[in-house]
Amino acid sequence: MKGIEGQRFDLKLSGDGFEEQSVAFSFNDSLINRSSLVLKLTRPFYDFEFSVSSRKDRNPIAKAQLKVIDLESKNEIPLKIVGSKISTGLQSHKQYSLQIRAEGYEEFNTRIETLKWIADGDFEKNVSTHSNFYTCGGQQTRCRPSQTAPIIIETKTFGKIEKGKSIILKNIYFDQSSPVLRPDSYPELDALTEVLSQNPTIRIEIRGHTDNVGDFDLNVKLSKDRCLSVEAYLIKKD
Repeated sequence: MKGIEGQRFDLKLSGDGFEEQSVAFSFNDSLINRSSLVLKLTRPFYDFEFSVSSRKDRNPIAKAQLKVIDLESKNEIPLKIVGSKISTGLQSHKQYSLQIRAEGYEEFNTRIETLKWIADGDFEKNVSTHSNFYTCGGQQTRCRPSQTAPIIIETKTFGKIEKGKSIILKNIYFDQSSPVLRPDSYPELDALTEVLSQNPTIRIEIRGHTDNVGDFDLNVKLSKDRCLSVEAYLIKKD
């Protein structure tokens, strides 16, 4: 294709298994004298594969029941089950929720980050969940964690931890504008992991924040992604 500076074009892209897409561009300084330009097409559906494992020992949970719900239509998405693997096709522009239930394990619910997973090439997802069996009276039985969890926990790093009250992790660092944890965050998170290991009935909520500079929606997404990075580190160390 040839053109002069400032000239505008509309391209229609199509291909087998991909959605037809229109792309508008113009010849400017960044395109002049370039021999090629890569344009990406979007598929109507992307295949994702899910598996479920125990958070304690990472063993697969064979009889886990999964539901994927289209958040717009509220319809359940059909799943294909082969052995311990569960797969389905999802549309990139839609939002979904994932619900997991298994006998003897806590119910798990999360939002499927379709676009992010596609961008990261993350098409195989393993979800781990906690057993809801605890040691009560010397025997393993199903009981409420609140019945055995202490009201106040004394810790060396975080001081007193009380139910319903927040603690601040003061030494958590990320790469700039990124959810990637820096190594100097590990000691603080390792200390938290030790507290959780010593008190297995504790349930925590991770919250994060960014500064108010820049796009609000991008800052909210960055804050969420950083919380997920902290969660992933704690799970890995558990």
